[in-house]
Amino acid sequence: MKNKFKTTLILFTALLALGACKKKDPAPDEEGLMLNEEFKNASDPFIRPNSYAKIQDGQLVMTYEAADVAIVDIVANKDAFSGTDARQTVEASFQHTEGHAYDQASLYFAIDASQNFYAFSVGDKEFRIHARRNGQAQNIIGWTASAAIKGQINEVNRLRISLAEEKLQFYINGTLVANVSAPGWKTLDKLGIGMGKLGSAPRTVYKVDYIKCWNK
Repeated sequence: MKNKFKTTLILFTALLALGACKKKDPAPDEEGLMLNEEFKNASDPFIRPNSYAKIQDGQLVMTYEAADVAIVDIVANKDAFSGTDARQTVEASFQHTEGHAYDQASLYFAIDASQNFYAFSVGDKEFRIHARRNGQAQNIIGWTASAAIKGQINEVNRLRISLAEEKLQFYINGTLVANVSAPGWKTLDKLGIGMGKLGSAPRTVYKVDYIKCWNK
């Protein structure tokens, strides 16, 4: 898969929306809705199940059951956006139904053929934005506390990423938590989701209700 942006031109400058920032962003205009994956069509989902995930009762259920810690992920089987979309937004919901407080859910973006990626991850109290480039892990924004996170078992966190005018914005449950300047950035594709079983619980489960994409 061809990488759609020049990584050598991308320089991230993170401007955090810290505790005092409580900006709320309305849901994107439904007019621009390009993808509404609610996992009702098991024969052709936007993100195909694998050995760690299955479609059940209108949800994508990710499960890892073992004593060790692990990160598991699933990549979309096609692009969500076209090359002419000047504004791109993706949102996914994550419900942590079993596991440990150390577990995390992630919305992946800009996955390329070499398995380089960026990720927006959330735990029970903190979020981070990170990447893997050429085999090296990088923190764009390290673990940062946010009151927008719902950290109890069975609560739902909605992660949203918007790209427009070479700027990335990150939201948790409708609250802006970070702005990142990204010169040269052209697309959020390819997308993916993942979870980390990082605590001592014998089993971790996250349920994804939907993945939505807008071009407005």
